[in-house]
Amino acid sequence: MKVLTRTQSSQNARLSRVDLSPNSYPDQDTINNLLPQATLLYTNGQYRECSEVLKIICREHPENTSARKYLSRAIFRLLEQQRGAYKFTDLHLEANQLRPPTLDHATFVGNIEVRASPGKDLGVFTTAPVKAGDLLFCEKAFAYCFADSALNTQRGLLGVIVKTLSSNPELTPQIASLYHDSHTPRVDANGKPTINLHTIQRIMALNSFGGSLTTLTTHMTKPGTPLQHSSGVWLLASRINHSCIGNCRRSFIGDMQILRSASDLPANTELFWPYRLPSATTDHDYDSTQAELASYGFVCSCALCTDAKTTSKEVREKRERLRGELTAAFVTGKTKAGFDCERVDTGRVESVLGDLESTYPDPRTVPMTSLWDPYLALTRLYAVLGNTTKTIPTALKTLEVLGFKLNNFDLSNPPSNQKPTIEKWGLVVDYVVELFLILWTSCSTIGNSKRAEAAIGLAKLSYSIVVGESETFEESYGIRARGLVKEGRIWVDV
Repeated sequence: MKVLTRTQSSQNARLSRVDLSPNSYPDQDTINNLLPQATLLYTNGQYRECSEVLKIICREHPENTSARKYLSRAIFRLLEQQRGAYKFTDLHLEANQLRPPTLDHATFVGNIEVRASPGKDLGVFTTAPVKAGDLLFCEKAFAYCFADSALNTQRGLLGVIVKTLSSNPELTPQIASLYHDSHTPRVDANGKPTINLHTIQRIMALNSFGGSLTTLTTHMTKPGTPLQHSSGVWLLASRINHSCIGNCRRSFIGDMQILRSASDLPANTELFWPYRLPSATTDHDYDSTQAELASYGFVCSCALCTDAKTTSKEVREKRERLRGELTAAFVTGKTKAGFDCERVDTGRVESVLGDLESTYPDPRTVPMTSLWDPYLALTRLYAVLGNTTKTIPTALKTLEVLGFKLNNFDLSNPPSNQKPTIEKWGLVVDYVVELFLILWTSCSTIGNSKRAEAAIGLAKLSYSIVVGESETFEESYGIRARGLVKEGRIWVDV
């Protein structure tokens, strides 16, 4: 899929009149015209062509330090565009400094392509096998707005799109193609494609993404903390279809959207992410899910929705009763981890969780989305108490109900020379990072270095899937976790 950002046909026509071959010797007038052309090429994301133009300027004017710096920037953008070679710490720095946080970086597209999706319109598919955590794309927004509230970002985004299309009407077909009723824009009196305001608003409603300044900010900030808002339209990202059980995760740094695989995927696999996140505390509700997705024009038939549709009323009522018992078993207090740990009847909690779990199908086929949260709470409780005998299996159980299948992590099995690994990835919710941190520090505490080492790698890998990169892992978690390991303590996120 080729994504244009500015008018390119006219600038290509102008470039065709300039000889860029290595042995050419342009006259002074040509040299004077090259810098504006390089700037236009850079703006259009044509970094290779831009570099060639700048090399001519540097060759003819070696004293031009501005051209040399510009050439260096163009080469870095080319590396990003072709290899996905980003220095993500720089992106974070720029996003925190710039207002609006529109970053000077290239779009990278990995082993994926847009093509027809069975039963839908278009979708995004892998073109080669990918591993969990692989960078699939890092896309610069077509239009982007950053403001102090979600409402203001939506208003601002509308203005940005209108202004972009007014300045670059040739981009209208790209934005119009995101809405199935507007694939062919009208042509105005001047022969330029045009699109009405109502259609733009409809496209925004179905294709814009919102969030905070960066996904890292959201991930590391306590729930309920006020954050600034961003909203944007990303053309390639908008082609990814819905499933409540996603196989990739998106994240943001300013106006750059990052997509990483959340599982090992073979070639020709369609990518999905949830337009609506499954509840972590109640049963997956089939009717409300379909109602929220109705505006997109499809019915979700993922494993979660299929299971929810066929679950009987009696089973749902039994689960609600057991959740009431579970809430009563978790005696809330004002001490560590939100519990008065000495008062919680952990035996009762485990028993009720077991009864609840027995009402669901195998999590390897249908994740138990409403059980990972209470299992995580129990894991945290055992971690606060420093009970590694309970912390490790409960952390593994939390991953299991999310759909993970791990090999050689279970301490109850005989020691193995095989490296602990993930055979099957489950839902990579934010708290998966915490679970691997708990396993890392717990296994270190009991001297199980092989499992601890594997957990370190999986903590970092899951972190990259959640926030989009791993460069900030040490600052966010690694330094503190290593300190706890030295002290012989378990990770507690309180």
